[in-house]
Amino acid sequence: MKTGAHGPSGRAYRRSSSFRGFGARAVAALFGFSLCAAISAAPVSGATPSFDEKKAFRYLEKQVSFGPRIPGSEGQARTLQWLEETLRPLAPRLEKRSFTGVNPLTGESARGTNLIASFRPESKDRIFLGAHWDTRIFADFDPDPARRRDPVPGANDGGSGTAVLLVLAEVFRDNPPPYGVDLLFFDFEDQGVPGGESGWCLGSRSFVAGMALTGYRPRAGIVVDMVGGEGLRIAREKRSIDCCSRLVETLFRIGASEAPDIFADGPLRDIYDDHAPFIEAGIPAVDLIGITFPEWHTVNDLPDRCSPKSLGAVGRTLLKLIYEGHEIP
Repeated sequence: MKTGAHGPSGRAYRRSSSFRGFGARAVAALFGFSLCAAISAAPVSGATPSFDEKKAFRYLEKQVSFGPRIPGSEGQARTLQWLEETLRPLAPRLEKRSFTGVNPLTGESARGTNLIASFRPESKDRIFLGAHWDTRIFADFDPDPARRRDPVPGANDGGSGTAVLLVLAEVFRDNPPPYGVDLLFFDFEDQGVPGGESGWCLGSRSFVAGMALTGYRPRAGIVVDMVGGEGLRIAREKRSIDCCSRLVETLFRIGASEAPDIFADGPLRDIYDDHAPFIEAGIPAVDLIGITFPEWHTVNDLPDRCSPKSLGAVGRTLLKLIYEGHEIP
């Protein structure tokens, strides 16, 4: 998850900048879609819509009920079907893009699937909000060595960001945003080797690889990851600051007005997450990621270690950013 940083107990860990097997011809086969004609989006007036944190928590619990969402697993297939069924009546356009990646923890290939739920798809002026929905195959940081080959339940790491996006989808259906918004659900993010350079963020890398052929070019994006933990703290992230410091400061100013205990000053973290492939492609992107979660990559990443309050603080921050007219570079 992080480069040049440490996990909950001071352990170094890293997410990869590598992605295998996505040449132009392969990408063309996997990622084709047509761009819609652009029209100007009218501003939204009135109060900022509310964010249902209790429903977000139920979405988190629902994901965990499917079991581990490891690429290639039954839990992944069941969750994907549920995500599609949930998003289809909400989004004016829903796309599914599949790819194949190699899990370096097992050496086996598996199919991953990204989902793209688009709101105001006719608008050329767009941003994206992203989260990963897969879960890690091994609980390699569990305090019990006997459990380190067990899968991670992924209530927070995988479930929380997805839950926030699902509630946002409901909001955007009922309150069309002032510009185009794409909700990106990334698969195959969390299978990398700690301290290594392979296996992390394969879903976002495959999506970015396809942008050259589809012509998709959002103005900016925000990734939310591990934002459901009890006692959530979100730190400023170095890559985000380096590429778009104004957007980072705007988010933290809004967030601090919502939950000063969550969006608090603290040490700068250098994190390789699903925002990084976009930054590498020249798209400004920010990572909002929780940094205080002792259950990270353990079998105790469960709903009872998560909080509706944390989900709500992040969801309301994003809604205020979009509906209150804040500048997004």
